[in-house]
Amino acid sequence: MIKHANHGVNHGHDDHIAQPRSKPTIRKTPATAKAKQVKPVNTPEPVVVTVTPVVSEPDLRKKALIDLVVARSGTKKKDAKPVVEAMLAVLGETIGAGRELNL
Repeated sequence: MIKHANHGVNHGHDDHIAQPRSKPTIRKTPATAKAKQVKPVNTPEPVVVTVTPVVSEPDLRKKALIDLVVARSGTKKKDAKPVVEAMLAVLGETIGAGRELNL
């Protein structure tokens, strides 16, 4: 607003008065703020454990398996042999396909 010195009258012309300028405020943002120092965490080194199976008895061969089946079932060897071989084939195919056995 403009005031005339001799009248003291306000004519509503306030666009001619200069406003005082304020100093711009600078705010710290995450990009401009100092980054906090983060201490590294001491993580343990990975450990690889390999287990060697302990075999207490010798391998079970197919002939010995057939003999055990004959002894337990009371069937003749000529009858048990094709059944044991078929079963071994099915078990091998199942394991080979990635399926679990729940016997």
